Amino acid sequence: MERERVRAIIIQRKKVLLVTSEGAAKFWTPGGHQEGDETYRETMERELMEELNLRLVAMEPITSLDSGKGKGRSFYYLCEVRGEPRPSSEISEFRWVTFREFEESHAASNERLLKVLRMLHAKRLL
Repeated sequence: MERERVRAIIIQRKKVLLVTSEGAAKFWTPGGHQEGDETYRETMERELMEELNLRLVAMEPITSLDSGKGKGRSFYYLCEVRGEPRPSSEISEFRWVTFREFEESHAASNERLLKVLRMLHAKRLL
């Protein structure tokens, strides 16, 4: 069954917030799958709190992309949050990276996220 997921694009000082988990080979943006009859906003609020102890203030849709291999769609949102990231047990590390740093270090392992970040870079948000 295909599942929809939400992805938070959080930008501060022209850098995007990326996360990873123990043993993972790549970084990605915070977010996750909907549970039950959650709205996208409710899913985003829950995921940001669970993963990084961040409170969602606002979210604006950017785009949606096929997650690949029959895994459904990912809906990307530009998010405004409150608080400082504090990783939970799900997240082993987070980092703030510029668009160029992402291109140089992370793009090969995450082509879908690269597409989203290219759009934001073209708009001069990154």
